[in-house]
Amino acid sequence: MKKVARLVEFSLRTRVVVDENATEDEIIRASYKGIKDKITNQELGDNLVEAELDEECPFGTFDDDNPTIDRVILNPNTKEYLIVGKGMRTEKISFDEFEEWNSIDSRDGNTMFDIQMDNYLGETKYDFQYIELEWYDDNWHQTGDNFISVDVELTELPITQEFIKLFENNL
Repeated sequence: MKKVARLVEFSLRTRVVVDENATEDEIIRASYKGIKDKITNQELGDNLVEAELDEECPFGTFDDDNPTIDRVILNPNTKEYLIVGKGMRTEKISFDEFEEWNSIDSRDGNTMFDIQMDNYLGETKYDFQYIELEWYDDNWHQTGDNFISVDVELTELPITQEFIKLFENNL
């Protein structure tokens, strides 16, 4: 299903009882609980004003809109690999055994991918795959539909040196 960006506007209104000469700050402080209750309520439909297509910054405008893993560099001797992608931080992963599953977090700290480095058909063949996680309002997630494979680049250099080389090439 195609994704789109929408600008969503809500109008939140709550009733507070304050002294008749209350300052604006006092009125705002008195409204915190009522507004918080409306925001945490899953039935915000009554407060929806508009949900229009975002034509100024449509989906795909920003790297974070559709993060992907584009490159994986593996040092099989040290059991470390470097993950490079769009919409995510570059990350070094250390592992004990091939076929071990790990997770990659987004910049906001939510887990966005489950990842796996696999060693199959002997010492020199490696497969890296990842799957996107879909998060729901109650912090529960499920895996996406497709495992995505990425070619693995081998290196004998320590992964930290590979990272420095990668950084220097992108300056």
